[in-house]
Amino acid sequence: KLAKKEADAVRCVYMAPTPELARERLQDWSARLGDKLGARVVSLTGETAVDLKLLEKGQVVIATPQQWDVISRRWKQRKNVQNVSLFIADELHLIGGAVGPIMEVVTSRMRYISSQLEKPIRIVGLCTSLANARDLGEWIGATSHGLFNFAPAVRPVPLDIRVTGIDIVNFEARMQAMARPVYSAICQHAPSGEPSIVFVPTRKHAKLASLDLLTFAAADGKPKKFLACDPEDLAPHIDKISDPAVRHALGFGVALLHESMDSDERELVERVFTSGAATVLVVTAPLAWGLTASCKLSVIMGTQYYDAGGAASA
Repeated sequence: KLAKKEADAVRCVYMAPTPELARERLQDWSARLGDKLGARVVSLTGETAVDLKLLEKGQVVIATPQQWDVISRRWKQRKNVQNVSLFIADELHLIGGAVGPIMEVVTSRMRYISSQLEKPIRIVGLCTSLANARDLGEWIGATSHGLFNFAPAVRPVPLDIRVTGIDIVNFEARMQAMARPVYSAICQHAPSGEPSIVFVPTRKHAKLASLDLLTFAAADGKPKKFLACDPEDLAPHIDKISDPAVRHALGFGVALLHESMDSDERELVERVFTSGAATVLVVTAPLAWGLTASCKLSVIMGTQYYDAGGAASA
């Protein structure tokens, strides 16, 4: 209907579990739907007065569960909420996490609104392969013909998973012992400079891991092993980065991303990696949601991290 210029009668709501994913979808769909189809793509801010105006003028609305929960609570007094024709809930497998209760309430509320109004709301749930996909499908109202659960084997690019166990109790010692296996894995599975991403728990370990990779490469007699361009071409981009550790690592072909970096610097480093100039990207785990880069090898360097909110927020 958006393509047929019938968008005034249609309003689509996309619910992303995290602000990073919502920001990514806004950038992607503004180019795809906004520029090419002329659809008005908006993202809610969390301020009720502003969000109501955005909801009124938007045809494709992007929101987090918390934002849409606030907007949809008084749905009887808000005509624009009633005019929603399509509701997309992404990453529904996170329903068991910290944001799960809000996702459950919001999705159930949209089903209730659909049952109370004469015009139905199509609810689409997206998630990874699940063992109880039928239960989740029944909950959102999907029939047997509208439920699709694909096994991991049908993915277009085959996925080879390998687990290396390190039996060291101390956390810091265990992370330090992982450095050499990570370097060996990159040399083995990405020998020709294929893009590789290494996920680490914290900002401190991101800097240590990038330094270890450069040390191992220098010990092998290839200090610029991970650099796939001339240093002169990379110099103008490095000058725009303020963090000394990031500047040093990027100069040798290892891109480094962590939470305390400025958003412009983060986009610059990711763009350098995406272009192929740097072949290794070391990034902290929380930034995985907003990461759009693709790779041949993905390394999860440690699955344990400090959780200040307790086990329920993991």
